[in-house]
Amino acid sequence: MAQQSAAQFYERFLGRVTLGLLLLAIALVIDCAGYFVDAATDEVLRYVRRTLSVVIIIVVAPSTLKLMWNRWKSDSPHREPESFVVEIYKKASLHGFTFVALALVVLQGVLGAGESTLPALFFIKAVLAAMLLVTSLSFYLQMQVDDDLEEDDFDDEASS
Repeated sequence: MAQQSAAQFYERFLGRVTLGLLLLAIALVIDCAGYFVDAATDEVLRYVRRTLSVVIIIVVAPSTLKLMWNRWKSDSPHREPESFVVEIYKKASLHGFTFVALALVVLQGVLGAGESTLPALFFIKAVLAAMLLVTSLSFYLQMQVDDDLEEDDFDDEASS
């Protein structure tokens, strides 16, 4: 296997982290759905959530451990390479946070401060799921747009 540059490794790492965020968002949505289904269905959903937890660990842990190892043995003060993928991840994180902040303001105005039959934990999980979902989808959509632009650049160079 060829040696990866730090930027290539970090791009791959962020892709796996973002996939983990998407899977975690799905797990939180499933957990929120448990409040609305019967006990038997909730038991099935519990097994699905556990399976997703294992998949998240399998997807994210190897890259995370390798990143930690590389940082530990590196003497370089620059820990994070500059890369377009890092910038896309930062933008996606900002989109997720902004979406949730705006959604909370709108929901507070629409719903008011009334009593709810659902526990606070439900709302915490729903907000986290929304933020993680928007962050991961924003990352993947921006990566697709960037890939399309990059392919267009190569097409332009080939035709000239």
